[in-house]
Amino acid sequence: MTSATALQVHISKHAARLGMRPHFRARLRDFDAICQMVAADVGVALVPEAAARRCAKLMPLAMVRLRDSWANRKLVICARSFKALPRPAKMLVEHLRAAAM
Repeated sequence: MTSATALQVHISKHAARLGMRPHFRARLRDFDAICQMVAADVGVALVPEAAARRCAKLMPLAMVRLRDSWANRKLVICARSFKALPRPAKMLVEHLRAAAM
Protein backbone atom coordinates (compact mmCIF):
# COMPACT_ATOMS: atom_id res chain seq x y z
CA MET A 1 0.00 0.00 0.00
CA THR A 2 1.10 3.59 -0.13
CA SER A 3 3.69 4.76 2.37
CA ALA A 4 1.12 6.90 4.22
CA THR A 5 -1.17 4.06 5.32
CA ALA A 6 -1.33 3.24 9.02
CA LEU A 7 0.08 -0.26 8.48
CA GLN A 8 3.04 1.00 6.44
CA VAL A 9 3.82 3.70 8.99
CA HIS A 10 3.59 1.12 11.79
CA ILE A 11 5.95 -1.34 10.04
CA SER A 12 8.42 1.38 9.04
CA LYS A 13 8.52 2.78 12.58
CA HIS A 14 9.38 -0.60 14.07
CA ALA A 15 11.95 -1.33 11.37
CA ALA A 16 13.60 2.05 12.03
CA ARG A 17 13.95 1.14 15.71
CA LEU A 18 16.04 -1.81 14.54
CA GLY A 19 18.08 0.39 12.21
CA MET A 20 16.40 -1.10 9.13
CA ARG A 21 14.22 0.16 6.32
CA PRO A 22 11.69 -2.08 4.55
CA HIS A 23 12.06 -2.44 0.79
CA PHE A 24 8.86 -3.01 -1.15
CA ARG A 25 8.86 -4.36 -4.70
CA ALA A 26 5.29 -3.27 -5.36
CA ARG A 27 2.67 -1.00 -3.88
CA LEU A 28 -0.97 -1.88 -4.47
CA ARG A 29 -4.22 -0.06 -3.83
CA ASP A 30 -5.80 -2.32 -1.19
CA PHE A 31 -5.50 -5.56 0.76
CA ASP A 32 -7.56 -7.50 -1.78
CA ALA A 33 -5.10 -6.58 -4.54
CA ILE A 34 -2.20 -7.50 -2.28
CA CYS A 35 -3.74 -10.89 -1.51
CA GLN A 36 -4.38 -11.49 -5.23
CA MET A 37 -0.67 -10.99 -5.93
CA VAL A 38 0.24 -13.40 -3.12
CA ALA A 39 -2.30 -15.94 -4.44
CA ALA A 40 -0.66 -15.60 -7.85
CA ASP A 41 2.65 -16.61 -6.17
CA VAL A 42 4.27 -13.22 -6.79
CA GLY A 43 5.55 -12.91 -3.22
CA VAL A 44 4.57 -12.58 0.41
CA ALA A 45 2.75 -9.81 2.22
CA LEU A 46 2.08 -8.50 5.68
CA VAL A 47 -1.65 -7.74 5.98
CA PRO A 48 -4.21 -7.52 8.78
CA GLU A 49 -5.52 -10.92 9.81
CA ALA A 50 -9.11 -9.94 8.99
CA ALA A 51 -8.14 -9.07 5.40
CA ALA A 52 -6.19 -12.31 4.99
CA ARG A 53 -9.07 -14.41 6.34
CA ARG A 54 -11.55 -12.66 4.06
CA CYS A 55 -9.34 -13.18 1.01
CA ALA A 56 -8.52 -16.80 1.93
CA LYS A 57 -12.19 -17.66 1.41
CA LEU A 58 -11.75 -16.84 -2.29
CA MET A 59 -8.04 -17.37 -2.95
CA PRO A 60 -5.36 -19.95 -2.16
CA LEU A 61 -3.55 -18.28 0.74
CA ALA A 62 -1.55 -19.72 3.63
CA MET A 63 -1.27 -17.59 6.77
CA VAL A 64 1.08 -17.36 9.72
CA ARG A 65 -0.16 -15.35 12.71
CA LEU A 66 2.50 -13.00 14.06
CA ARG A 67 2.78 -12.98 17.84
CA ASP A 68 5.72 -10.59 18.22
CA SER A 69 5.05 -7.47 20.25
CA TRP A 70 5.66 -5.21 17.24
CA ALA A 71 2.80 -6.95 15.41
CA ASN A 72 0.26 -5.72 17.97
CA ARG A 73 -1.18 -2.38 16.99
CA LYS A 74 -2.58 0.03 19.54
CA LEU A 75 -6.16 0.93 18.76
CA VAL A 76 -8.34 3.53 20.38
CA ILE A 77 -12.04 4.26 20.47
CA CYS A 78 -12.90 7.65 19.01
CA ALA A 79 -16.09 9.66 19.22
CA ARG A 80 -16.95 13.31 18.89
CA SER A 81 -18.49 13.13 22.36
CA PHE A 82 -18.87 9.93 24.36
CA LYS A 83 -21.61 11.56 26.44
CA ALA A 84 -23.65 12.38 23.33
CA LEU A 85 -23.53 8.85 21.86
CA PRO A 86 -26.77 6.92 21.42
CA ARG A 87 -27.36 4.18 23.99
CA PRO A 88 -26.18 1.24 21.78
CA ALA A 89 -22.92 3.04 20.97
CA LYS A 90 -22.38 3.85 24.66
CA MET A 91 -22.93 0.18 25.50
CA LEU A 92 -20.35 -0.84 22.88
CA VAL A 93 -17.81 1.65 24.21
CA GLU A 94 -18.33 0.45 27.78
CA HIS A 95 -17.99 -3.18 26.69
CA LEU A 96 -14.73 -2.43 24.88
CA ARG A 97 -13.39 -0.44 27.82
CA ALA A 98 -14.18 -3.28 30.24
CA ALA A 99 -12.58 -5.87 27.94
CA ALA A 100 -9.42 -3.78 27.67
CA MET A 101 -8.76 -3.88 31.40
